[in-house]
Amino acid sequence: MKKVKIALFTLIFLSGFSFSEPMLNESTIKAIGEEFNQAALNKDTSIFKKYLFSGSKIIVDMDPANNRGEKEVTYDNFMKMMKMSLKMVEFISINDELLTLTIDKEKNEATIEEKTIAVIKTMGMEIEDTSINKTTFGVINGEIKILITQDQLVSSNVVQ
Repeated sequence: MKKVKIALFTLIFLSGFSFSEPMLNESTIKAIGEEFNQAALNKDTSIFKKYLFSGSKIIVDMDPANNRGEKEVTYDNFMKMMKMSLKMVEFISINDELLTLTIDKEKNEATIEEKTIAVIKTMGMEIEDTSINKTTFGVINGEIKILITQDQLVSSNVVQ
């Protein structure tokens, strides 16, 4: 009887760990950011499939003028845009500056805001884009996913 109780206790104890959701913390969010940067350098769009889902709210900005270029896009349209854009990239350099990172332990959500300077060589031109990106991560069906991401283009200049 004692062995049965120990086995039951062990099973219950371990099952709590195997079915628990990942907890979001600062190091996890920073590691995901590095994953995105590496994927961009490798022109790998699979990173978006890993963290985005059909319920993600995706807002992109294609115009550096305030309140003029922001547009909400669907997951499918975003994926098409990223695949097409990365195919055209000959070279990319990314420099991120962390502005804020907040963790809401109660909701198991994390929001990161970064300033990104990307230098992109495409179609024989070198372009420097500066943007502010704010992304909120949460846990959906046991996986870390992007709940909302908003990218605001601050400036875009041709570099020679």
